[in-house]
Amino acid sequence: MKIKNPIMFILFILFFIVNLIDWITGFFVLSAESNPIFLFTGSYFFTSIVKWGVVLGVWLIYKRNIYPSRFYYFFMVTMTLLAIPMIGLAAYSNILGMSATPEELAISAAIPAPQKLGIYFMFVGIVFVIPFFINLLAFWLYDKSSKNVIFSKEKVKLKLWNQNKRS
Repeated sequence: MKIKNPIMFILFILFFIVNLIDWITGFFVLSAESNPIFLFTGSYFFTSIVKWGVVLGVWLIYKRNIYPSRFYYFFMVTMTLLAIPMIGLAAYSNILGMSATPEELAISAAIPAPQKLGIYFMFVGIVFVIPFFINLLAFWLYDKSSKNVIFSKEKVKLKLWNQNKRS
């Protein structure tokens, strides 16, 4: 098997692994689950379909390896890269929940859904959404301004050489 895009392949494998760990560990802490899809539907089956649908979508985009623009490719790399630690932290939280006492799980389960959603969206906002949009803005600004810049190692070296000779 020839790997078309090794970087995106590695990102996908890590993305798959953290999703698998999160999915497996999530079975053990359903009473304390804070995933919005689960909170809205009450169905881990439906939550699983959405989760694995997203994973499949990322796989299909990787396999096709055709992007309409550099910006869209950057979007996919950034999304996947930021999703890995976010889902990893969710899996870690599930693992901590698996070692919690029944009383601790009951306390977590008693938290009202709107409060769980607020905490969830704040976490996702801080770990994923804000960095995601800052990265996209940075790339967009880079892409728009790079036509006004000269990229040349030789000119930089020559300029530094000439400045050193004058000193």
